[in-house]
Amino acid sequence: VHGGNPLSFSRIPPKHGYARQTLEESMKKSAMVIGLFLLALTPPFLEAGAQRVEYPPEEFGARRRALCEAVGPEAQILLFGKTVVPAGIRFRQDNDFFYFTGNEDLNAVLLLETSTCAGTLFLPAQTEREASRDGWNLLYQEGGAEAKGVAAVHPLTHLQELLARRRTGGPQTLFVRLSEHTEVDQSRSDIAIFTSRRMANPFGAFPSEDAWRIRALQERFPYYTLRDITPHIDNLRMIKSPREIQALERNGWISAEAHIKAMEVTRIDGWEYEIEAEATHTMLHYGAEGDGYPAIVGSGPNSNVWHYQESSRQLEEGDIIVMDYGASMGYLTMDITRTWPASGEFTELQERAYR
Repeated sequence: VHGGNPLSFSRIPPKHGYARQTLEESMKKSAMVIGLFLLALTPPFLEAGAQRVEYPPEEFGARRRALCEAVGPEAQILLFGKTVVPAGIRFRQDNDFFYFTGNEDLNAVLLLETSTCAGTLFLPAQTEREASRDGWNLLYQEGGAEAKGVAAVHPLTHLQELLARRRTGGPQTLFVRLSEHTEVDQSRSDIAIFTSRRMANPFGAFPSEDAWRIRALQERFPYYTLRDITPHIDNLRMIKSPREIQALERNGWISAEAHIKAMEVTRIDGWEYEIEAEATHTMLHYGAEGDGYPAIVGSGPNSNVWHYQESSRQLEEGDIIVMDYGASMGYLTMDITRTWPASGEFTELQERAYR
């Protein structure tokens, strides 16, 4: 009922009916030593009800070292951040880039020397007007390199010259992303499918940003042998650190709580968007960065549309609601789907279909 996280029990708001009462009675009967043991295991950031997930610089440094070890010495790794501000939604950095840097500046680039694993960030120069609108990026922040655990932060205009200066005798290996990127709600395979569908349109067949980068690197630096860094990244991202596990546990509880609150506001003649709004409010209230994907709140005939997103229908007697929604926290997302009757009670036919 509560996302499988009993450690958060003391911070779960009331009003969850019989399941909560039973859990309370059970916990009261538990031995004191067990209660103290559970308190000792509670992750530190679960103590605060509305605290966002943050990673220390050491975590990003450990990830970079693991990547360098996986690649091996005598190579360089080039990773790119997002270059475009999305329309109408909060900026989210490229997943791969954030995983190794924790940096959320626009047009950022990371260069890693695998022999020493010394990382250099490259960021665009800003005018005062740009900074007044978006804030100063890390290039202009005193102690910025130390704060992110990298060796140096340089202007973006220095990147090409640095790549050119590092040419030594014979070919060199440069690891870049030759596979697709990922988005908050799309895997590499999803991006590949959507890109192929776009390119089927004769007026939409322009190359992806990654594909253009690859071609530009090959033309400007022919002495580099390009290799795909993506398999190494995926192997590392697959195994979660203790901090990431805590983030997922918290996200699981918050996303489950969002579904519970959505159930509580469900009413005949209510609207799908009211259910979505209550769930979104709950996730943001408890510190989520945003949603992991657009909410799916389908009632009546909409409950059979897998990716229904309009949230525009008014609920009627006899409706079932299918809600698929989850939060994004610490660049990790949660996916939960639940089904419930608009009236609060399943009919015999609905229950048979549900089971």
